[in-house]
Amino acid sequence: LSGSTDFVGYTGDHMMLISDGSGSWREAFRSYRPMAYGSCTSAFTAIAWAQAAAAQNTWYEITDTDMADGILSLVTHDGSGELTATRPGVYKINYTVTMSCDFASHDIQTGLFISGAGNSSGGGWAEIITADVQQQLSGTALIRLATNDTVDVRIRTITAGAPTITVHFLDLTMNQVGW
Repeated sequence: LSGSTDFVGYTGDHMMLISDGSGSWREAFRSYRPMAYGSCTSAFTAIAWAQAAAAQNTWYEITDTDMADGILSLVTHDGSGELTATRPGVYKINYTVTMSCDFASHDIQTGLFISGAGNSSGGGWAEIITADVQQQLSGTALIRLATNDTVDVRIRTITAGAPTITVHFLDLTMNQVGW
C-alpha cells in the first residue's frame, strides 16, 4: 500500500490497515474468527442403547439421553448424541463406539451421518467372532459442513440375521480445521 490518502482497507476478514495521511500505514486491529469445536460423550457411563432384531444393511442412529455435553464452542449438542455446526467450514470429526452383538460371526459397521445422509468417510468395521463380547469401532474424517449441518453416528449389521446390537459407549468430537 502506498499514498497519502486516508484509507481503510480490509484483507480478508482478519486485519484492518489505516493510513494517517503521511504515506505510512499501521495495523488498527485484528479480528480472527475463532474455530468451532464440540463433543458429546456417554462419559464412561453405560448408555442404554440397543437395537433388537437389527435388519441387514439398515443404519440405526445411536441416540441416548445419557449422552453428556463435552466442551462446546460454536457447536451445539441436542442432549442425545447429535452435534450441530453453527458455522460453515471443514471439520475433523472423530468418534469411538464400544458395542456388542448377540450373534457370533457377524460384521458390524459404524459411520458418520451428516444431516441424516450417509457419508463414505470415517467408517468403522468389525467382525464379531464371539457373541456378547465388547468391540471398539472408531472413525475419523475431514468433512465440509454447512451452517446447521448435524453430525451423528450410526451402526448396522451387514450380515444376514437379526441380531441385537448394543452400544455401551459413544464419544463424538468435531473440530473446525478450516474454512
